[in-house]
Amino acid sequence: CIDIEVVDMEIVQVIKSSKLNNNLVRGKPAEVRLTVKLDPPIINVGKVNIKVDGLEYKGVTIYGDSEREYDIGRLPYYYYSKYPAEATIDVRISGSIRGEPERKYPDPKLDNNHAEEIVIFRDVKKEYKPFRIYFVPIDHSPSYIYDITVLENFEFIKKVYPLSSYDLEAFILHEGVSSPIWTLVWKEESASLYNKLETIRKTVNADRLVGVVQKDWPRDKSWWGIHTGSDSVLIKEICPKIVSAHEIGHTFCLCEEYEANSCVETPECKNINPNAPGVNPEENEDDIAEIINNGGRESDAYLGKRCMMGGGNWICPNCYIHLFKEFIVEPKKTSEISSQSLTEMHTYQSPTEV
Repeated sequence: CIDIEVVDMEIVQVIKSSKLNNNLVRGKPAEVRLTVKLDPPIINVGKVNIKVDGLEYKGVTIYGDSEREYDIGRLPYYYYSKYPAEATIDVRISGSIRGEPERKYPDPKLDNNHAEEIVIFRDVKKEYKPFRIYFVPIDHSPSYIYDITVLENFEFIKKVYPLSSYDLEAFILHEGVSSPIWTLVWKEESASLYNKLETIRKTVNADRLVGVVQKDWPRDKSWWGIHTGSDSVLIKEICPKIVSAHEIGHTFCLCEEYEANSCVETPECKNINPNAPGVNPEENEDDIAEIINNGGRESDAYLGKRCMMGGGNWICPNCYIHLFKEFIVEPKKTSEISSQSLTEMHTYQSPTEV
């Protein structure tokens, strides 16, 4: 017999949900992760059956060695409620542990193989409408390259931004915007194009507008994207999938994570550095150097991934929590999200039938 005991349960939705006091976004994929203790320990990899809210996962791998604590493989968690709600995630390990070779080890004590966590699924639509992003080609007729660039960039935004598929809309325009300033270096672009982009954004009632230029336009080829100082940004075709998310992040006052104390200079962002290296009180000089040299903070939930506001392909807790506050209109002055303020901040309810 091998007794299996659940010692820790963690919910992950882009970042570890504990950093948001278990506030999650409705309709967005999440994972359940368990840490268990085996007595006596087993060296070989074992497998167990686990039920998450009644949905059974068979043959889930236990990762470990001769230590007493083991990590269990990630379990997807699905929540598709149409409205925000509080939910209890109930997890139970059932049956025997199967070792290698296929040998069963009965669990003699069944009252310690259970865990549950209360989470609040939130509708984080800003002003209770979908967040709308428009993509538009600049000075060229769009092709499949344009479409691929847009789709890859939008898919990444869907993964890392605290918005569910219900709360996020993309519109891919194919009628281009002409600009007579081909020969200028991108960073010195005249205000005329930026103003034109903002005019289009306001006309179509978009929250953000992403202008897509060809990869050889303009002369400065080292830049993949530009924040124009407004709610419109520019990216290049065939750019990495993180670029739109990165540039739009600047419109929410997110800074570069590969520079110390850097922040986009706009009136709204003055003196706001929610993710600058060193902004966390526990970050010392070595930590700051590590963030800058490695191009951004590490993800707290996925090993090896770094933040898109550096040069990485995921998002760090600083940026995610800041965006979460933005979309639920949490006061910007709070450095930490309090469970009380979030619990009291009820989203809209269905109107009463009369």
